[in-house]
Amino acid sequence: MVALASAVRGEVSFVRELAPLLVKRCTSCHGERKDSGNFRLHTFEQLMRSGGSGLASVVPGQPENSELFTLLAAKD
Repeated sequence: MVALASAVRGEVSFVRELAPLLVKRCTSCHGERKDSGNFRLHTFEQLMRSGGSGLASVVPGQPENSELFTLLAAKD
């Protein structure tokens, strides 16, 4: 019921919803052993650092300024 309440309010849980997706889809190239684009996301600290582009990977509360969001939302 908590997840449903969160979804209704538009809240997202990093631990429950985003982290599993990043682990499943991204850590093979951006994990502990490989850092494609000089970007790793196997820890929260690594996720928050900029990669090879020098742009902020995550800007809290401002997805439009977050390079990770921009790349994930791109159609190509």
